[in-house]
Amino acid sequence: MRNDERLRTIYEVMAPYIVRNEHNWRDYLAFASQFHKHSFDNILLVYAQDEDVSILATRKQWAAIGRNLIPRAKGVAVCVYRNAKLTLDYLFDVSQTTGKEIHPTDWQLSDEMKEALTERLSYAHGFPKQGFSQALYALASESVADNYNHFLQELKQETKGHLFTEIPAGGFEAQYIQLLTDSISYFIGKKCHLPDEEIQLSDGMATVSHFNTLPLVAHLGTAVTALSKGILLEVERNIKIINRERMAQHEQTEYQSEIQRAGRDDAARSANLQQQRSRSASGQVRPDGPGIPQRESPGAIYDFENGWQSDGDHAPGTGRGDREDRSPDPANAPAGADPADRGHHGADAPPEQSETDGGGNRTPERSPDSPLTEEHPNTEAAPSAAPVGEPSEKDGSFSVPAEQPTRHFTDAEVRRNYEYILTSTNLYPSELHSAVRSVLSEPPLNPDWSDKGRQIAALFTPYGDREYQGDLLYRTRLHGEDGISFFFDDTAILGLKSELQ
Repeated sequence: MRNDERLRTIYEVMAPYIVRNEHNWRDYLAFASQFHKHSFDNILLVYAQDEDVSILATRKQWAAIGRNLIPRAKGVAVCVYRNAKLTLDYLFDVSQTTGKEIHPTDWQLSDEMKEALTERLSYAHGFPKQGFSQALYALASESVADNYNHFLQELKQETKGHLFTEIPAGGFEAQYIQLLTDSISYFIGKKCHLPDEEIQLSDGMATVSHFNTLPLVAHLGTAVTALSKGILLEVERNIKIINRERMAQHEQTEYQSEIQRAGRDDAARSANLQQQRSRSASGQVRPDGPGIPQRESPGAIYDFENGWQSDGDHAPGTGRGDREDRSPDPANAPAGADPADRGHHGADAPPEQSETDGGGNRTPERSPDSPLTEEHPNTEAAPSAAPVGEPSEKDGSFSVPAEQPTRHFTDAEVRRNYEYILTSTNLYPSELHSAVRSVLSEPPLNPDWSDKGRQIAALFTPYGDREYQGDLLYRTRLHGEDGISFFFDDTAILGLKSELQ
């Protein structure tokens, strides 16, 4: 006997068997749920020949993902019943292959995953709050309601001369809908490894024995398989999304911990540098007088304009460089501290910092097309109690106003803070971050990325401006289609604007 003839015989024996009673039908559905992406004819033939398989694919499909058949691999013959000779093929279990490791979706769902899936699916379909098995049953009911008319018309062609013709039209339709709904609910419930007692059902499968002819079995099996596949593909997509979001959240948590550790280290270094600056300034309060210690030369300081200064004569803040004059001459003393002239730049700079210097990551000028532009919060120097350089009424010495330290950011810190704004769920929900990543995963239509800018601006707009106080103050400000500005740590007088246009 040819293989195609043998398969047709197997099919003709197994089809009536699986609908002989509800128990047989449930057994078949539990097995078929493992292979929801295959056709009903193929699943039925595999069920009849080898129930111990787990993951099935053709030779070509295995090769496409980097796996090859082992020597003398044994496949399971399958075909489309109505065209067996031309559709004969073989499916091989994963145990008959070797090669690249595969990672199939894990359908052993934890309680946490079930809860997350229920929330997402219920929101997407407008279901009321309910349990996981109830949500699956609601999906089955919705799918049947949307598609049963199509299957019903096909079924009527197969019921001529059958007892179904003796049932009133409304009664037959209701029976068919309930059988489909229960069968699909059981199919997808078993795929999610739910025990029978947790799967929501009515008594629809009690009438399955009425579908006792080959055409009726084929019709019922095809309808249940097709509708179950659509639901399970949606569930699988949501499982992957949830897993990706959890992974991103885990990475974000670790990243925030690194930021906090780095912030503590930077704060300690900043405090040490401020103390050094304070000691250096305290040694030159009065130029004359007994008992006044001689001014010691400061240590080597690095400045982007002057380089390393080992003698301190040209180091910013010493009063002897070309950039500033802080001599104790009352005639040359400024009226107050200038916030635009505070110290020097670089990764090792002291806390004092120029407003136009963001830790070495910016240049004084930007071209109009630059993705990053600067925004400077309005700041004014705090009024000094006494003008710099005026002698004290008591002893004639000069008072030097203490400069207010400002937070300094290195290039790495600036980058980390931007990444925090763009990924943290403290400012925007994970759904928004996922949507932004999805938009950016596709290439732009325009070379200037204007189309991407409009899409991303549209994503952020419904959420409005946001603010979050963590280790720093993080803020965002929307500008309609012109873009969005990101700020962090207002006290550092640092604001960056990212134009999405």
